[in-house]
Amino acid sequence: MAKTFHNRILVLGTGSVSQCVVPLLLEHLVDGKQMTIVDQRDTRHRFKDPISKGATYLIDQLTRENMDQFLSKYLSAGDFLLDLAWNIDANDIIGWAHDHGVIYLNTSLELWDPLMSRNDLFKGWNGRIYDESDPWQFSNFLA
Repeated sequence: MAKTFHNRILVLGTGSVSQCVVPLLLEHLVDGKQMTIVDQRDTRHRFKDPISKGATYLIDQLTRENMDQFLSKYLSAGDFLLDLAWNIDANDIIGWAHDHGVIYLNTSLELWDPLMSRNDLFKGWNGRIYDESDPWQFSNFLA
């Protein structure tokens, strides 16, 4: 390793980007014992090698309501937050990282409940009410 990182890393999300990045971090930057991987579903089968190298895998969910308590449990100033999850408001989590001196990296801009926001836009569109129980009704909005 040319350079190493000595603080903790919290990885949020276990999708394809996470499955590619975590092995690279372990190979080039950190030891497994420094890394915690969190997802709301049990997908630890995707991370057998990182877990065998000492990474911690947790099934938990970060929400708007528990964000400060959740992140403060795993991170402090100088640690690294790698947000590879969806449905976490980018502005909120960037603000938290800034306020706590945590290094932050993300692959996209997200919102809390992005599907809910989209559905709210449909409600009353052209004076019509969108019925969420009928997914085929969306085509009627385009007419």
